[in-house]
Amino acid sequence: MSHSLTLICPLPNGIHARPASRIAEFCAGFGAAIRWRNQRNGQWADAKSVLSLIGGDILFNDVVDIEIDGEGAARVADELGCFLRQTLPCCDEPVAAAPAASRALPRSLAELSPSPCFGQPAGQGVAIGELCVHRGFRMPEPAELPLSTDRDADLAALAVARRALAEQLRQQAERQGGEAAGCRAPIWPF
Repeated sequence: MSHSLTLICPLPNGIHARPASRIAEFCAGFGAAIRWRNQRNGQWADAKSVLSLIGGDILFNDVVDIEIDGEGAARVADELGCFLRQTLPCCDEPVAAAPAASRALPRSLAELSPSPCFGQPAGQGVAIGELCVHRGFRMPEPAELPLSTDRDADLAALAVARRALAEQLRQQAERQGGEAAGCRAPIWPF
Protein backbone atom coordinates (compact mmCIF):
# COMPACT_ATOMS: atom_id res chain seq x y z
CA MET A 1 0.00 0.00 0.00
CA SER A 2 1.25 3.50 -0.71
CA HIS A 3 0.78 6.79 1.11
CA SER A 4 1.50 10.34 0.16
CA LEU A 5 2.33 13.60 1.89
CA THR A 6 2.67 17.15 0.68
CA LEU A 7 5.37 19.50 1.93
CA ILE A 8 5.76 23.22 1.37
CA CYS A 9 9.49 23.73 1.87
CA PRO A 10 9.89 25.87 5.00
CA LEU A 11 13.64 26.35 4.67
CA PRO A 12 14.76 29.84 3.56
CA ASN A 13 17.76 28.31 1.76
CA GLY A 14 15.85 25.33 0.35
CA ILE A 15 17.06 21.73 0.53
CA HIS A 16 20.83 21.99 0.44
CA ALA A 17 23.51 19.67 1.84
CA ARG A 18 22.76 20.03 5.56
CA PRO A 19 18.99 19.44 5.50
CA ALA A 20 19.36 16.84 2.73
CA SER A 21 21.75 14.83 4.91
CA ARG A 22 19.30 14.97 7.84
CA ILE A 23 16.40 13.88 5.61
CA ALA A 24 18.38 11.04 4.03
CA GLU A 25 19.62 9.84 7.42
CA PHE A 26 16.06 9.82 8.79
CA CYS A 27 14.56 8.07 5.75
CA ALA A 28 17.33 5.46 5.54
CA GLY A 29 15.88 3.81 8.63
CA PHE A 30 12.76 2.70 6.76
CA GLY A 31 12.29 -0.23 4.40
CA ALA A 32 9.73 1.65 2.31
CA ALA A 33 10.69 3.57 -0.82
CA ILE A 34 10.34 7.32 -0.30
CA ARG A 35 10.36 9.62 -3.33
CA TRP A 36 9.98 13.39 -3.48
CA ARG A 37 8.67 15.29 -6.50
CA ASN A 38 9.22 19.03 -6.75
CA GLN A 39 6.05 20.44 -8.35
CA ARG A 40 7.90 23.55 -9.57
CA ASN A 41 10.34 21.71 -11.81
CA GLY A 42 9.01 18.14 -11.94
CA GLN A 43 12.28 16.71 -10.55
CA TRP A 44 12.07 13.43 -8.63
CA ALA A 45 14.38 12.66 -5.71
CA ASP A 46 15.11 9.55 -3.66
CA ALA A 47 14.70 10.68 -0.04
CA LYS A 48 17.43 8.25 1.04
CA SER A 49 20.05 9.94 -1.17
CA VAL A 50 21.61 13.28 -0.21
CA LEU A 51 22.70 13.98 -3.79
CA SER A 52 19.30 13.09 -5.18
CA LEU A 53 17.57 15.45 -2.74
CA ILE A 54 19.97 18.28 -3.59
CA GLY A 55 19.41 17.54 -7.29
CA GLY A 56 15.67 18.02 -6.77
CA ASP A 57 16.41 21.76 -6.59
CA ILE A 58 13.81 22.29 -3.84
CA LEU A 59 13.65 25.96 -2.91
CA PHE A 60 11.82 27.90 -0.20
CA ASN A 61 8.04 27.53 -0.57
CA ASP A 62 8.30 24.87 -3.29
CA VAL A 63 5.48 22.33 -3.06
CA VAL A 64 6.81 18.78 -2.81
CA ASP A 65 4.73 15.63 -3.29
CA ILE A 66 6.10 12.75 -1.23
CA GLU A 67 5.26 9.17 -2.21
CA ILE A 68 5.84 6.32 0.22
CA ASP A 69 5.57 2.77 -1.09
CA GLY A 70 6.26 -0.57 0.52
CA GLU A 71 6.79 -2.00 3.94
CA GLY A 72 4.92 -0.10 6.68
CA ALA A 73 4.03 2.84 4.42
CA ALA A 74 1.35 4.12 6.83
CA ARG A 75 3.76 4.15 9.80
CA VAL A 76 6.48 5.74 7.67
CA ALA A 77 4.05 8.46 6.55
CA ASP A 78 3.15 9.25 10.18
CA GLU A 79 6.78 9.37 11.35
CA LEU A 80 7.97 11.30 8.31
CA GLY A 81 5.13 13.79 8.76
CA CYS A 82 6.26 14.43 12.35
CA PHE A 83 9.87 14.81 11.17
CA LEU A 84 8.85 17.29 8.47
CA ARG A 85 6.79 19.38 10.91
CA GLN A 86 9.12 19.31 13.91
CA THR A 87 12.69 18.64 12.78
CA LEU A 88 13.03 19.84 9.18
CA PRO A 89 12.37 23.53 9.96
CA CYS A 90 15.35 23.47 12.35
CA CYS A 91 17.73 21.91 9.79
CA ASP A 92 18.52 25.25 8.18
CA GLU A 93 19.60 27.10 11.29
CA PRO A 94 23.14 28.41 11.05
CA VAL A 95 25.77 25.93 12.18
CA ALA A 96 27.59 27.16 15.27
CA ALA A 97 31.18 28.08 14.56
CA ALA A 98 33.68 25.46 15.59
CA PRO A 99 35.59 26.31 18.77
CA ALA A 100 38.90 28.05 18.12
CA ALA A 101 40.81 25.09 19.57
CA SER A 102 39.52 22.83 16.81
CA ARG A 103 40.75 25.31 14.23
CA ALA A 104 44.30 25.47 15.54
CA LEU A 105 46.95 24.56 13.01
CA PRO A 106 49.82 22.23 13.78
CA ARG A 107 53.02 24.16 14.61
CA SER A 108 54.72 23.05 11.38
CA LEU A 109 51.91 24.64 9.34
CA ALA A 110 51.47 27.71 11.56
CA GLU A 111 55.16 28.60 11.04
CA LEU A 112 54.48 28.88 7.29
CA SER A 113 51.96 31.70 7.98
CA PRO A 114 49.24 30.22 5.74
CA SER A 115 45.86 31.80 5.09
CA PRO A 116 43.61 28.88 6.03
CA CYS A 117 40.02 28.64 4.93
CA PHE A 118 37.83 26.72 7.37
CA GLY A 119 34.58 25.19 6.23
CA GLN A 120 31.42 24.02 7.93
CA PRO A 121 30.51 20.33 7.75
CA ALA A 122 27.19 19.31 6.24
CA GLY A 123 27.21 16.10 8.27
CA GLN A 124 29.42 13.89 10.35
CA GLY A 125 32.15 11.80 8.84
CA VAL A 126 35.36 12.11 6.93
CA ALA A 127 35.88 13.67 3.52
CA ILE A 128 38.81 12.85 1.30
CA GLY A 129 39.67 14.92 -1.71
CA GLU A 130 42.29 16.82 -3.60
CA LEU A 131 43.02 20.34 -2.42
CA CYS A 132 42.78 22.96 -5.14
CA VAL A 133 43.44 26.67 -4.92
CA HIS A 134 41.14 28.71 -7.09
CA ARG A 135 42.63 32.09 -7.89
CA GLY A 136 39.78 33.26 -10.06
CA PHE A 137 38.60 32.81 -13.57
CA ARG A 138 37.96 35.39 -16.21
CA MET A 139 35.50 34.53 -18.94
CA PRO A 140 36.59 35.55 -22.42
CA GLU A 141 34.55 38.27 -24.04
CA PRO A 142 31.91 36.70 -26.28
CA ALA A 143 32.24 37.20 -29.98
CA GLU A 144 29.57 39.36 -31.51
CA LEU A 145 26.70 37.20 -32.66
CA PRO A 146 24.95 37.86 -35.95
CA LEU A 147 21.37 39.05 -35.77
CA SER A 148 18.75 36.42 -36.48
CA THR A 149 17.19 36.61 -39.91
CA ASP A 150 14.92 33.55 -39.63
CA ARG A 151 13.52 32.94 -36.15
CA ASP A 152 11.86 29.63 -37.11
CA ALA A 153 15.10 28.27 -38.57
CA ASP A 154 16.99 29.34 -35.44
CA LEU A 155 14.45 27.59 -33.20
CA ALA A 156 14.63 24.44 -35.33
CA ALA A 157 18.44 24.46 -35.14
CA LEU A 158 18.22 24.92 -31.36
CA ALA A 159 15.85 21.94 -31.07
CA VAL A 160 18.23 19.76 -33.10
CA ALA A 161 21.18 20.83 -30.93
CA ARG A 162 19.24 20.13 -27.71
CA ARG A 163 18.28 16.64 -28.90
CA ALA A 164 21.88 15.93 -29.92
CA LEU A 165 23.14 17.09 -26.51
CA ALA A 166 20.51 15.00 -24.70
CA GLU A 167 21.55 11.93 -26.72
CA GLN A 168 25.23 12.57 -26.01
CA LEU A 169 24.52 12.87 -22.26
CA ARG A 170 22.40 9.71 -22.33
CA GLN A 171 25.24 7.79 -23.99
CA GLN A 172 27.74 9.11 -21.45
CA ALA A 173 25.44 8.07 -18.60
CA GLU A 174 25.17 4.54 -20.03
CA ARG A 175 28.97 4.30 -20.17
CA GLN A 176 29.20 5.50 -16.56
CA GLY A 177 27.09 2.64 -15.23
CA GLY A 178 25.54 2.63 -11.76
CA GLU A 179 22.92 5.21 -10.84
CA ALA A 180 23.82 7.46 -13.79
CA ALA A 181 23.01 4.68 -16.29
CA GLY A 182 19.54 4.26 -14.79
CA CYS A 183 18.63 7.90 -15.42
CA ARG A 184 16.16 8.05 -18.29
CA ALA A 185 14.68 11.49 -17.62
CA PRO A 186 15.00 13.93 -20.50
CA ILE A 187 17.39 16.81 -20.01
CA TRP A 188 14.82 19.34 -21.25
CA PRO A 189 11.20 18.97 -22.18
CA PHE A 190 11.07 18.72 -25.97
